[in-house]
Amino acid sequence: GSAGEFMQQSHWSLAKDYETSNEIMDQAVQQLLTDPTVLGARITGGGFGGCIVGLRRRKNS
Repeated sequence: GSAGEFMQQSHWSLAKDYETSNEIMDQAVQQLLTDPTVLGARITGGGFGGCIVGLRRRKNS
C-alpha cells in the first residue's frame, strides 16, 4: 500500500483499537480525505483532540 493508505489505517486503528480519537477528530480526517489531493491523514501527538497530520500530492503548477 501507499504511505497515504498506511496513514489512514493507522488513524482508524488508533481510533478504534486504542480509543485515542474522538468524533471531531474523526470527522476532520474524513473531511481531509474528501480532497482528491490528500493521500492520507491521521491523528498525531497525544491524541484525544490533539492534532492531525495530512499527506497530499504536490500540486502541479
